[in-house]
Amino acid sequence: ANGGELGPPLDHGAELRDAAFSADSRRVATGGADGLVQVWDFATGARAGAPLRHYSEVARVAFSPDGHRLLTSVAD
Repeated sequence: ANGGELGPPLDHGAELRDAAFSADSRRVATGGADGLVQVWDFATGARAGAPLRHYSEVARVAFSPDGHRLLTSVAD
């Protein structure tokens, strides 16, 4: 409402192609031009595990409604 930051910056490290919040807003997934998908703890900005590697740039990321699965789509 005030235009302020909601949490710490998430440094994916490459140009982002997509980002998605989990249904409970506790996690954020980012997908980049570097072919990496990273899941983050939104409150702390910490990485939640190792990145998922793809062979080409990531086009889309999406959490399942229950937040237990992550769907990724790549450009190839």
